[in-house]
Amino acid sequence: MNVVDDITLIHKFVQGETELWFNHNLRIETACKKILLMSKNGNMLANVDEASNFQSFLVNGESRYWELINKVLLEHHLMPISSTQNGWTRYEYCPIPDNYTMNFTEARVLWRNWRNYQYQQVKKGVCLSLPNLLIATSQS
Repeated sequence: MNVVDDITLIHKFVQGETELWFNHNLRIETACKKILLMSKNGNMLANVDEASNFQSFLVNGESRYWELINKVLLEHHLMPISSTQNGWTRYEYCPIPDNYTMNFTEARVLWRNWRNYQYQQVKKGVCLSLPNLLIATSQS
């Protein structure tokens, strides 16, 4: 049996570990060719179908672990693609160029941060230029 902290356990889940990993809060289980990330009280937090080669995950966006799971998925180049009406979000693998990091936020937050950045640059007397930014959007 393998006992680890929450972040390490979530990394193991994303990497496709099928051994029994657990701690006081979370556990990894397998069922019907899926790997499940479960809370201690049996709620499913995320799952991945082994047939997807760990390229597509479903995450419960309403769980208290969403931020931590989201952080680990982004580190593994898994981007939120779509949401369902029942609060689940689908993540898919999306390669990113070298020297870029993946972040996920609402467009209004991105706009506000960009405007603040531009305002600070003007205030300092620096010529306006965009920071290195790569934005992925859906085709639909």
